[in-house]
Order: sequence, then C-alpha cells, then structure tokens
Amino acid sequence: MLISTDKYPGLKIFKDNWKKIRDTIRDDSFIIHPSYEALKQLNNDAYQNVGWSSCGVIVNNELVKKYREIYKFTIDLYNQLDLPNKLGVGFTKFEAGGYVKTHNDKEASYRYHLCLQGEENKSVIYSGDDKLIYSPGDDFILNTLDLHSVYNNSKTTARINLCIDFVPDASMIKNYSKYFGADEYGANVKNV
Repeated sequence: MLISTDKYPGLKIFKDNWKKIRDTIRDDSFIIHPSYEALKQLNNDAYQNVGWSSCGVIVNNELVKKYREIYKFTIDLYNQLDLPNKLGVGFTKFEAGGYVKTHNDKEASYRYHLCLQGEENKSVIYSGDDKLIYSPGDDFILNTLDLHSVYNNSKTTARINLCIDFVPDASMIKNYSKYFGADEYGANVKNV
C-alpha cells in the first residue's frame, strides 16, 4: 500500500524543486543497482529485473564524496529536510522497457519517490492492491517491506526518480544499516 505524502510535508521542498534537481542529473552517475544480482538469485529468475540502475548520493547518512559537487543542490535540500530518521537520498533509473518484478526490500524503510524524468503516464508501480501510473513531477511513498513491482512502459524514454529513504521509527535504523551502505556505490564516504 502506498503512503500519502501529506503525512510528511517536509518532502515538499523536493517536489517544489523537481525541475532544478532533474537538470543536475548526470547519466554517468548511475551504476547497476546493488540489489540487481541478489534479487535475480533470490527469485531464481534471470529476468527478475531489467534495465535498473541507481546512484546513491547519501547512503545510510554517509555522503558519497564523488557526488558532493555534482549533486550539491540535492544535498543542500536533503540537509534542510525536516524528516525524522532520514537515511539517504539518491536516484533510481529504469531504461525504456525496464522493470523489477514483484519483491520486497529487507531494509524495511519508507522510500519517497519523485519522478524527475519519464514519458507521460508510462511509469507504473504496484504496491499491495495499489496501482499508480505516474509522470514527471509526481511523487509517492512506498513501504519497501510491502510486495511491489515497478515498470517503465515507455519504448523511448528512461524513467529517473529521486528517492529518499527514511524509517518511521528509530528502532528500525539498525536493520536498515545491515542492508545499505555507501561502500556499495564505490565511494569514499563522509558522515553528514
């Protein structure tokens, strides 16, 4: 089930600046998502996910140093963000036709998504009984423990979302930290 963004009004600073954030994206920042191979093995499905990459800018509250200048505007917004138990910010990308089949994420966080790039009405997320078709400028929050799947149904345009991870309860941070670290992004890190 998707969570209303109205519950976390601090996130509005990102939605208000989505075009400016979008204009900073560098394609060479993206790597194959760290969970890409693990999901394929876990589900015994070579086609569990296709065309999925990501860029972790702040991961588990550690800055990936190589992105300090490139994503300064996004980092500054993240540092201003009034949100309890925030854990990181980055970007996820699905190439045209890319997808991740039904799965859940063991890090057990809430994940705010803000669509920065994509073809109108071609990005789809299923979460529990919810189905959301979204376009650039649209946002939503996903509980990553819920079964979910994501599809970019465009034949021509990559879909890029800004993502912010946070947990509703501080006791969940330890579990999150077991699954996510900035070293997965090949980074020298700095606490923020």
